[in-house]
Amino acid sequence: MPFYFKLPLYTDMTPSQMSVLDETEPVAITGGPGTGKSVVSLWRHIRNHSIGKRKSTMITYTKTLEIYLASCAAAENVNAGNSVTRIYQWGPGKGDHEIIIDEAQDIEEHHHQRIRAAAQVVSYGADDQQILYPDKASSQQQLKTVFSGNQEYELDENFRNSYEIMCFTQAALPQRRISAVMMRGLKANRSTNIKPKCMLVNSSNQQIETILDIIEEFHSQTHNIGILVPLGRHVDELYELLKLKNVKCTKYRSSTDELTHMENVHVTTYKSSKGIEFDTVILPDFQDWQFNKVRYNITLKDNDYYVAFTRTKRNLFLISTTSNLNIDQNTFDIEKV
Repeated sequence: MPFYFKLPLYTDMTPSQMSVLDETEPVAITGGPGTGKSVVSLWRHIRNHSIGKRKSTMITYTKTLEIYLASCAAAENVNAGNSVTRIYQWGPGKGDHEIIIDEAQDIEEHHHQRIRAAAQVVSYGADDQQILYPDKASSQQQLKTVFSGNQEYELDENFRNSYEIMCFTQAALPQRRISAVMMRGLKANRSTNIKPKCMLVNSSNQQIETILDIIEEFHSQTHNIGILVPLGRHVDELYELLKLKNVKCTKYRSSTDELTHMENVHVTTYKSSKGIEFDTVILPDFQDWQFNKVRYNITLKDNDYYVAFTRTKRNLFLISTTSNLNIDQNTFDIEKV
C-alpha cells in the first residue's frame, strides 16, 4: 500500500504556529521533534503558491524527506509540490522570492551562503539536537549569523510523540535536552499509557517473524510502519528478507538508491528517517544499540537514536535478545516472543 501522506489541517494550527505563518518577514523556526517545524514550513510554502504573493522553493537534504514534503505539499497545491527539491539539485531560479529550508542544520554553511546570495527571502527550520552529520552541519548559531535578519520563533509543543515515548527517549539519552514545558504538555495532552515495547527474541529467524507479526497487526491503508536500522547494509539485508516473505515495502539507504515513491512499510536508516513520521516504528537488533555507537562511532551518534526514537506517533517496538538495555525499565514494557 502507498505511504499515507496527511498534512495537518491549516485550521488546526496553534496560535504559536499561526504566528509563524502570519509573519511577513523571513523566519527562523526552532524546536524539538514533533513540534511542527516542517508542518509550518510546508503551509508557508503552500500559501505562497496558493495566494500568489510570492513564489517559493522548499529545500531539504535527503531524498526520502524530499518525497515526503513534496507529496504533502502536492495534496494542497500541485505547484507547491513541484517546487520541493534537495540542496544538491537546487540552483538559483528566476522569481524565487522565498527559499524555505527544512532541516537546515543538516546542510553545510557554504550552501546557506549560496542561497543567501541568490534569494530575496530565506526562511528555515532547524534543531541542533537533530544534527546527524556533524562535519557537514550548520549549527543554529551559524544559521543565525548567515540569516541575521530572520524573525525567530521557537515551537515547544510536541504534536507527534506520546508522553511515554518521550519519557523513554529521555531515559535512554539523558544528555539530550527535552524541555520541561514540552514534557508537561505531553503529560497533560498526549499520555496514551502505551509504553515502548521490548520484544524478546532468541534468533534472527524469530526476529523476522516478530517483524512480520507487527506488520500484520497494524498494516492498513492509513497506518505507516517504519523499520529503522543503523546502516545502509542493514537496510539491504532486511529489505531482501522481507521481500522473501512477500512483504510489499520500499527501502532507502543512500543517494545511490532510486526512490520514486514510498510504501507504507518502509525500511531505512536512522539518518534517512529524519523529518518523516510513522504510526509504528520497529528497531531490530536493539540489544546492540550502545555497542553500535562504539562500533560505528564515526557515523552513529546519540542524535541518530534521538531521531529514531522520535519518529513514531503511536508505537515503538524494540526487538532485542535481552531486556538489559541500560535504560530505566520503568519506561518500557517487555514481551517474550
